[in-house]
Amino acid sequence: MHTVVLYINASDTLEISSPNYPGNYSDYIDKNWILHAEENQKIYITFSSFEADEYSAYFSAGDGDNIYSNQFFNWYRSNEPPDLISTGNQIWLRFSSYSIPATSGFVLSASSIPATENLTCAASEFDCGHSVCINGSWRCDKIYDCYDGSDEFSCDTTVLYINVSDTLEISSPNYPSNSSDDIDKTWILHAEENQKIYITFSSFEADEYSAYFSAGDGANLYSNQFFEWHSYSRWNEPPDLISHANQIWLRFTSYWSSVPSRFVLSATSIPSTENLTCAASEFDCGHSVCINGSWRCDYQWDCYGGSDELSCGNYA
Repeated sequence: MHTVVLYINASDTLEISSPNYPGNYSDYIDKNWILHAEENQKIYITFSSFEADEYSAYFSAGDGDNIYSNQFFNWYRSNEPPDLISTGNQIWLRFSSYSIPATSGFVLSASSIPATENLTCAASEFDCGHSVCINGSWRCDKIYDCYDGSDEFSCDTTVLYINVSDTLEISSPNYPSNSSDDIDKTWILHAEENQKIYITFSSFEADEYSAYFSAGDGANLYSNQFFEWHSYSRWNEPPDLISHANQIWLRFTSYWSSVPSRFVLSATSIPSTENLTCAASEFDCGHSVCINGSWRCDYQWDCYGGSDELSCGNYA
């Protein structure tokens, strides 16, 4: 890994390019630049050229001078990246390639600008946060362009409300037929105040390598996750689940299917005073998730976070 430290005076602009530009960059390269502006300045990045193999090369950026902290940008697309702007007066840039290239890499300009300046996304753009604006047509195209994947959030989401003591049945798309390939479906369930949501599975089949089911508290997908079930670990039905409060999100993802990928579950509104207690023969994963006790220390993670395999001595 090679790192270059550069300083930019107020109102100055530096040009930075990939190694060997305009010739092709070499294979197995990992080059970093750490840029410093003066106090009360930010650093503004614009690309004038970007050509890179989308499968083996990427460009990333983050705030500060530690290349492993505060990342806000990662780019795999072959077209030109959006403009970037630092939060403070330091930014790090990284370009990595892991195979023989057939392209010339990139050229960018780094300018020192007043700390009061910001980037505002146009109406035709999608706001990734941190003043990163991407083409609005890239929203929900099954390619993550925002660093946090927010351009692909809630693209196929169903919101459901459950009355007190009611039960809803939820199934995978096309059930009882198999789910189609490349599916990413989310359900956000809301119960009334002072209620919880209780999930039970009556059927679960999924391709062992490409499909999984996950769940978390609240209405914000990718936050407060407490459960993930990959059928390569268990062919049988997942355990019962219970939310901490009156909201829960569920997600079913399948990238391709050589065997049936489908499920049916029931979601019931229950009083917030109710809880699940694991039996003596079960292992408590936390968050009222109880798995078969015989799965403890069997080299397969069944609890989200792998607590059923901790302190087993299996990985010494």
